[in-house]
This record gives sequence, C-alpha cells and structure tokens, in this order.
Amino acid sequence: MVGLSKLLHFINPIDYAIWDSRIFKYITEKKSQYGIDKVENYLAYLEKLREIINLNGYGELHNLVEKQFEYAISPMRAIEILMFETDRNRKSNNDRFIYTPDLGLKVIKKVGNNV
Repeated sequence: MVGLSKLLHFINPIDYAIWDSRIFKYITEKKSQYGIDKVENYLAYLEKLREIINLNGYGELHNLVEKQFEYAISPMRAIEILMFETDRNRKSNNDRFIYTPDLGLKVIKKVGNNV
C-alpha cells in the first residue's frame, strides 16, 4: 500500500494522500507496522482526511501549512505533512498538534487517553 499510495498521490494529489510508516505510526500510536498493508486502513485514512478537510476552519490551517512551501499543496498533503512532521519531531510519544479556530495551531501533551 505504501508504494501504491505514493503513485496515486503523484497522479492525483487532490484525492489521494501518501500512506507510509510514519503516518501509520502517528495514527495508530504503535511501533508495529502490522496493518499498514491493508487496503481498508488506507481507505479509512482517506475518509478521515476528507472529514478533516470539510471541518469549519480547515482552510486557515491549510494556509498556515502552505505558507511554509514555495508552491501550492493539496488539502490532503497539508494534513499528511502535519502528521509526518509531528511524528518526526515528537519529543515524546505524547506530543500532538491541535487546531481550533480561536486558538490556532498548538502542540499539546497527551496524558494517557485524555487530552
């Protein structure tokens, strides 16, 4: 699925996001990659990204991310970049980004299952 997701993304970045081990780790919070090759997990990921894109205030978040690049990025790519970079730069396994229209983009610490 990883290679296929990259191919699909480069053919059609509006409808397909990249699915790789770092994104999978961010979503599942597990070191194991068991399940990364399952089509249903990739399709569920795409559906969640579409839900996020349709949230009120997403456009502002997209603009914040896109300003970091010298070219336009798709809405799915912006979310994927946030997940990828959050996981890559995480100081602990509990750091997360949260975005709200009133507060903007913040890094939060997760304690157990509570935010």
